[in-house]
This record gives sequence, structure tokens and C-alpha cells, in this order.
Amino acid sequence: MDAETSAPASQGTRLSPARGCALAVLLALIPAVFVLAAGVLAMQDEIAIHRGSLTETRLWLVREPGNAGLGFSSGRMVQGGLGETAACVATRVRFVLWRSDGSLQHADFCECFERDGEAWQLARACP
Repeated sequence: MDAETSAPASQGTRLSPARGCALAVLLALIPAVFVLAAGVLAMQDEIAIHRGSLTETRLWLVREPGNAGLGFSSGRMVQGGLGETAACVATRVRFVLWRSDGSLQHADFCECFERDGEAWQLARACP
């Protein structure tokens, strides 16, 4: 047998030690982020990330007599913009409940706002 035929057909792709360490650190951070988020939710009842003065993403604890779980809402600009005098925001609300009396339902709605100086005022529902 010669040297060419005894070598493996393919080595495959190998991960460098630096990339392997970076991947391990990133994988370790995932559960840490979940534990941190659970702690913030337990202490403050919500996590809100504002993306401008009209839109936000929000995660909150639902603690009602007949309902318990998580609520999630996310708004996105569908018409106009922050640099204009009017803007419309579509919001989607979802729930993951471990106890439910049926009173909380998923919702999608749209609202339009008009600028009043530096503040935004609710004007109407979206057309």
C-alpha cells in the first residue's frame, strides 16, 4: 500500500481552537440570558425594549385571578414615520398561559397618531 491510498479521503472542516472557545462562550451565554430575563421579569413584571417613541417590544407576566403566564406584544410602523406629522403603528399581542379562564385572547390592532409639538397623540384607528 502506498502513502496516497492510506490517507483518509477527506479531513472535513475543523474548528479552530479560538472559534471553538468563542462558540462555547456563546452557548454558555444563552442560558445565562434566560436566567437574567427570568430574574428581571420576577422583579419588575416586564421587559420593554423601546424602538422609537411609538414602537416597542414588550414581554410581561400575566398575574390575574383567572389567568397566569406570559404576554408578548410588538409594534411596527406601517404608515408615516417619526419624522412626519402622522404615523400608524400595528401591534400584535400574544399570550402563553399556564392557567387560563379564556378571557385573554391574541389580538392584532392598528392605531394612528398625530404629532402635537414633541408628543404624539392618538388620532384614530388605522384605515
